[in-house]
Amino acid sequence: MRALNDQQGQTPYSPILFLAALGAGGLAVTFFMYIMWFTAHAGQPIPSYSTVLAAFGGAGLGLKTLIAISLTGIAVFGAMHIALLIWNIRRLRRFQHTPGYGALLAGPKASQMMAVPLTLAMTMNVGFILGAVFVPGLWENVEMIFPFALAGFALIGLYAMRLFLPIISNALLRGGLEPDGPSGFGQLITPFAFSMIAVGFSAGAAMSHNEVVTVVGMLGAAFFGLSALGLTVVLGASGLRGMLKHGINDETAPTLMVMVPILTVLGIANYRVGKGIDHTFGVEWASGDILAFWTAIVMAQLFLLIVGFTTLKRIDYVGRFVGGEERSPGAYALLCPLVAFIVSGQFLIHAGLVNVGLFDPFSLASLALTIPLVMVQITAIWMAFRLNTKFIFAGTPNTPASAIPAK
Repeated sequence: MRALNDQQGQTPYSPILFLAALGAGGLAVTFFMYIMWFTAHAGQPIPSYSTVLAAFGGAGLGLKTLIAISLTGIAVFGAMHIALLIWNIRRLRRFQHTPGYGALLAGPKASQMMAVPLTLAMTMNVGFILGAVFVPGLWENVEMIFPFALAGFALIGLYAMRLFLPIISNALLRGGLEPDGPSGFGQLITPFAFSMIAVGFSAGAAMSHNEVVTVVGMLGAAFFGLSALGLTVVLGASGLRGMLKHGINDETAPTLMVMVPILTVLGIANYRVGKGIDHTFGVEWASGDILAFWTAIVMAQLFLLIVGFTTLKRIDYVGRFVGGEERSPGAYALLCPLVAFIVSGQFLIHAGLVNVGLFDPFSLASLALTIPLVMVQITAIWMAFRLNTKFIFAGTPNTPASAIPAK
């Protein structure tokens, strides 16, 4: 990886750049999906170092290649996530000592700070994946880790609430969140952050065999998950009303698809809680219901992506802000729906279609459904490197934080 440019530059920093780290972490998860669904890990909810090693040793050339590529992708994008997280934390600390930070918190764009807990929650998830597949013996002692993981997500949740409560209370007292001009769904970064925290809590619910850990995980997932769902409906309706009246702001156009990752993360949280209830309390979630659940999510996401990218094409967003010279930190929001759709698609194929016995995971049907997801993954990787070249490696973006629309 090229050296990260850590110079302050001439323009203020934007917390939206935390989405660079978020996108890299999401790409690591997309590679993890391959070993999750294509390698055996009987008796374990996810693969670990020992199961991956065993699968690699007994695999043919094709599966060996897939495992090698997957582990490489997890390592590369996991490292990129950590590097970009550190870069952003350093820049944020500098930004907090500037007048621009106070102005950001006092204005309608304060929700941009929710990108921080959103990314920190992703860091917890990425760290769990890295530990599971690369650290020998970690999974065998995972029950000792779950309480600390729940505590970590609780701290991130408290931080998110600390950021969110002044925003919502100020809006309720003085207004200001309703868009009064061209807008988008930028305010949905708050429920996106809450949903990421919820899916972190749900890991303990799904994977632990300790009833206390399972229940605490369920409670945390329910609190943040239902909060995310409610805020998505309320803030989404507000944003849509503004767009239908005033149109969309070009720079915030990618937020049209922010509901795609929210659906994925809330879907996984619900799936995990269902599995936790199954293995801990013996209440089974039927395979047919799981298939219907993931089908509904993926079809809704497909509709949102079609509408979103049709609109982006009308303004040549990718050509201007990704491939071209125009710069907007909000372009990183494009990575989230692509990554989310890949993950949801894998759940539909394997937790849904394969699980009901429609076809084998290594069948031609499975391959045919996976190929489009691989193409989306390649596109997301290209976008990530292109945007990192424009913003991270080249220095501070030319757009001041105060000029980046959050609505």
